[in-house]
Amino acid sequence: MKRLTDEMVEYIKTFIRGKCGGDDFSLQIDPLFGDGSDRKLYRVKYDDESAVFVNNGGVVNPGGVCENDSFDYICRHLAKAGVLTPLIYSYSKEKGWFILEDLGDETLFIRVKSATGENEVEELYRRSIDELINMQVNGIKGFDANMCYSTRQYDKELILKHESGYFFREFVNGYMKLGHDYDDFAAEFDYLADEAMKNTHKFFMHRDYQARNIMIKDGKLRIIDFQAGRVGPLQYDVAALVIDAFVNLPFDMKDSLFDYYLQKISAIMTIDKPDFLERLYLTAVHRTMQALGAYAFLTLKKGKTHFEEHMGKGVNNLRVFLGRTGVKARCPKLCAIAESMHETMNT
Repeated sequence: MKRLTDEMVEYIKTFIRGKCGGDDFSLQIDPLFGDGSDRKLYRVKYDDESAVFVNNGGVVNPGGVCENDSFDYICRHLAKAGVLTPLIYSYSKEKGWFILEDLGDETLFIRVKSATGENEVEELYRRSIDELINMQVNGIKGFDANMCYSTRQYDKELILKHESGYFFREFVNGYMKLGHDYDDFAAEFDYLADEAMKNTHKFFMHRDYQARNIMIKDGKLRIIDFQAGRVGPLQYDVAALVIDAFVNLPFDMKDSLFDYYLQKISAIMTIDKPDFLERLYLTAVHRTMQALGAYAFLTLKKGKTHFEEHMGKGVNNLRVFLGRTGVKARCPKLCAIAESMHETMNT
């Protein structure tokens, strides 16, 4: 129970008393690994039941919408849309505490790593794409973007600040120590962002839909970490899922999964495939830049060095998807440093 205050323990006990109808219960509380987040998570075992206590008290905003409020709202909203999210048993806005359904320990990432072959892996990802499309299409219905704690939608400003800008600051100059001037790349990043946002439509966007945020419980896929959800284009989440450097799927499987997504979404709406793929590859570039920025930040400033091992795969994703777009002539400097970093990290 390290780092749990008496008040936190009493909050947990109050919940259990409501479930058990009294004080006659066993209790065990164990910390859980929280990956890149600063949230503190604990598995609460009582009698033959369990739940998860989450302490995210550092982001409390009594006067407005904070990350916790977004999690609470989006979780309940998606559940109504038929998306399997964890049940929220209790939420204290004042403290920043949750008690949630225990979804176990098996993520899609863990299942894929133990899979017996590529057919099993691809089937798991196809199921994840089915869940994604449901979330994107049905999750936008009645969605109140005012409950987004950061920005209401994915747009050019967000791309430049939190993706290409983040990548340049934390990875290019922070981790790789290349010492470039952002102004020399600003026109290229501006162009890339404009191209990525062309001809896109507005749907629900998870913004971190990847294998570590998909749980598997009782054979069903359960979605977590959607608190950064907002309005955005279809392409972003499928790119995030398929190109995730942590899993590093083979490129032929990546392409097969992109084709599967297009088949499924085309059965729902009219899609211009060549244009959709161009936006998809551009979005993959931005998602990769965001991920590399995060890996560098978490490695250098949070001491979470396990992210470092995935950087080379991320840089390879960056160069490959830059190469698939029609931007090379307009973005020669970015393409050049992507190739240079790839050579450095693979020699």
